[in-house]
Amino acid sequence: MKLVSVVIAMLISAGVQASAQQPIFPLRQDSAARNEFMKIAADDCQRKQHAAPENKKRSPDYVSKYCNCYARMVADMLNGQEWEAIRAGQQPPQSYYETVQRAGQLCS
Repeated sequence: MKLVSVVIAMLISAGVQASAQQPIFPLRQDSAARNEFMKIAADDCQRKQHAAPENKKRSPDYVSKYCNCYARMVADMLNGQEWEAIRAGQQPPQSYYETVQRAGQLCS
């Protein structure tokens, strides 16, 4: 029984170490996941920005540049906890909304 407890403790420890070694900012590196995230984020941003009354006077090029910047910034700043929640279809942590707000401000 003691051996089983030791093995379980080792497995748990290995799992903690493996998750601790995951990148803090998982979408900073160029990858298929980053590209897909940025495309979805930019498309969603453009749809929302074009629909916003305050943007009616802005050119499509301006909105496109803003949304591409926004998608890149969110991908760069997204942390592992936020990314895992998004991938799992769960409610992201509060920090995600702060990340999104910061990205919007930086690209304005």
